[in-house]
Amino acid sequence: MASNPRVLDLTTLDREVVEPGYEKDKFAIKVGSADDNMVIEFTDPKELPWDVVITMDETPRRFFQVAIADVEQKTFILRLDKDAALKLWHMQYLMEEYRKHYGIDKAGNDVASRR
Repeated sequence: MASNPRVLDLTTLDREVVEPGYEKDKFAIKVGSADDNMVIEFTDPKELPWDVVITMDETPRRFFQVAIADVEQKTFILRLDKDAALKLWHMQYLMEEYRKHYGIDKAGNDVASRR
């Protein structure tokens, strides 16, 4: 007689049970001039849908669409369009620091899981 398969119900998982103590400091940046600056807080990628996270590196704009909460995202994207001081190398550095902060690689994999 065949045994019943083990069923893992993802709808009932509690992150604190699966990853006890997981609490990352927020990742944020400041953009703008000294007189007119804005702090943008980024979303923890582990709290985003997996199929969205794997698209983050398509373009810097896509990265920001995914990593920034909707309200701030709109403001930030508008800021990018008018703030000539923000260069491509800033964006590349920011994206890399975000990945390091949350311990993920470009594909959205947990860096620690590859060991």
